Amino acid sequence: MQMARKGTVRVVLTVLLLLVFSAFVFAQPVLRTRKFWFAYLCGVFAVFFQFYAINTVYGRKIEKGRFYGFPVSRLSIYYLLLQLAASTIEITSGMSGWGMLVINGLLFAFPIIGFITTRTVQAEIARQDAKRKQAE
Repeated sequence: MQMARKGTVRVVLTVLLLLVFSAFVFAQPVLRTRKFWFAYLCGVFAVFFQFYAINTVYGRKIEKGRFYGFPVSRLSIYYLLLQLAASTIEITSGMSGWGMLVINGLLFAFPIIGFITTRTVQAEIARQDAKRKQAE
């Protein structure tokens, strides 16, 4: 019950964050070029990625989303904050297209590697636990 409540609160906060981010970005007096839309969509993707993270952490039983004491939910929040900051800076500063591509690509790699590693380690831990129980 507690986990479901945390997930619901996180969904509501994520939607509110998307609204605040969109309002801030569209209030900026900048041209709506391809660079603007790329930076904006990267920020929106980071927000929508939170729904995947929420489902992964709170929707399934994966030992409270932990992998050696590092919660998956915290990893996704770090990605969200970094990506929204990067998108806002890219929109307001007029950064070059290649620079935006590199920064957003590196930021996107951060949660993907984290989730792949987490899933792999969790599967291995479950396999070893089953093997140990079978041996007992």
